[in-house]
Amino acid sequence: MRPLQAIVLAGGSGCRVAAITERLSGRTMPKQFCRFGGPRTLIQETLARLAPLAPPDRTTVVTRDEYLDVAHAQLASFAEVAILGQPADRGTGAGLLRALVHVLERDPGAQVLVTPADHGIRDRAGYVRGIAVARAACELAPAVLLGVEANAPRTDYGWIVPGAEIAPGVRRVAAFVEKPALPEAEALAARGGLFSTMVLVAHARSLLRLFERARPGLAALFRPLATLPPLPRALHLGRAYSLLEPCDLSRDILARAGDLAVVRWPSAVGWTDLGTPERLAQWLGCDPSRLPLDEEAARAPVASR
Repeated sequence: MRPLQAIVLAGGSGCRVAAITERLSGRTMPKQFCRFGGPRTLIQETLARLAPLAPPDRTTVVTRDEYLDVAHAQLASFAEVAILGQPADRGTGAGLLRALVHVLERDPGAQVLVTPADHGIRDRAGYVRGIAVARAACELAPAVLLGVEANAPRTDYGWIVPGAEIAPGVRRVAAFVEKPALPEAEALAARGGLFSTMVLVAHARSLLRLFERARPGLAALFRPLATLPPLPRALHLGRAYSLLEPCDLSRDILARAGDLAVVRWPSAVGWTDLGTPERLAQWLGCDPSRLPLDEEAARAPVASR
């Protein structure tokens, strides 16, 4: 199979860890552009992890306009990556659609890997193996999601409930559950529920059809971007974002699809969304009261690939 096209979602604000990232960077800065005691920022780690699957010239990053300078500086060593801006954050659904139109313009037959820019993974080899299984299953569903085996009944994650097996290691998605109460989370963990990672593999055209079915008005706003020259495109984009209601990829698009598939990553893959100070501290192996770590190092120039 030819390499994937990767779409990296880097438009979020990371509100729950904003106080930590602001102290680290000296300005308001989403966590994907911060490094936490290591040589690379989270977005640099993400692109390095993607490199065996989708080379830089087949990778598209979407962020907010106000962070385009940061993204270009941090990804300078990934010189061929396409970096797209959004006038505002209108949710993961809008961010994905912004990038998806760009990918379809360049490669109409693309198979895409969608991933957030700000998650942590311990086992890169296990990460790649799961995506390989998902790629092979793309003919069985319009999108194949990656879920992580639950290691605790967490109430602040989204969950995927696996259904019937449709291929070795691949199951139909039976349901999505968003941030359940503790008794429901315990029941989900007991029955093999998975943490939703927001990582998925799909044919780009199939993914676009999910948007057209679930949010046709949103898809119609973005469709002209593929044919407009740069200046009219920027004007259209600004107008489109001024009209957009927020669109959450999981809740507004995937949960309405009804025919998706899921591949399980074992908990040993070491996935975390790094979305709270507690999870960030656990990832770093320190007490939450010690965050942020090493402010002088955090302010130093970021390392290249």
